[in-house]
Amino acid sequence: MPDDHGRSVLTGIVADFASLHPKVELEVQCALGVGFESALISGTLDVAVFDAEKPHKGQEVLRESALVWRGRRDRDFDLADPLPVALFDRSCWWRDIALSSLEASERSFEVVFTSESSVGIRAAVESGIAVGLLSTEEDLADLAPVGGLADRHPTFLVLQRGVGGVGPVCDAMSETIRRAFRV
Repeated sequence: MPDDHGRSVLTGIVADFASLHPKVELEVQCALGVGFESALISGTLDVAVFDAEKPHKGQEVLRESALVWRGRRDRDFDLADPLPVALFDRSCWWRDIALSSLEASERSFEVVFTSESSVGIRAAVESGIAVGLLSTEEDLADLAPVGGLADRHPTFLVLQRGVGGVGPVCDAMSETIRRAFRV
């Protein structure tokens, strides 16, 4: 599971699963979701939760949200030239969408902050140094939309099981994850 989906959600998943299955040893990876699909295919991971641009066969949608351009409410980024931007520092579809959106807007921009997680992007946006593409799952109340940038790119939080993700233990973990995201 990517670390930006909330410590409390992961805490609940681990606690619920461990209370029901105390003899099962868990190995949890909190990392960028970019490599999860290949790890599932190779058998390195049994079960993963990550964001997908478009869910495909074998992926169960846990939640649908959108990516939106936001900046700090007390900063006027609509006329900023160049527009200061926070982006993911690695190749991923969130970064690709952000760059495509910026290029389509024909606004000049400057990448002033990079991070490997949305937690870092959010910190840059909240500090007022940049605008960023954030999930609507986050509390955006203190942030304002950025004019002139395409808004509302869909994103799907998915559960996917790997080639080794079979049997009652993986069934139980998958059900625990489903319950955690039904809130």
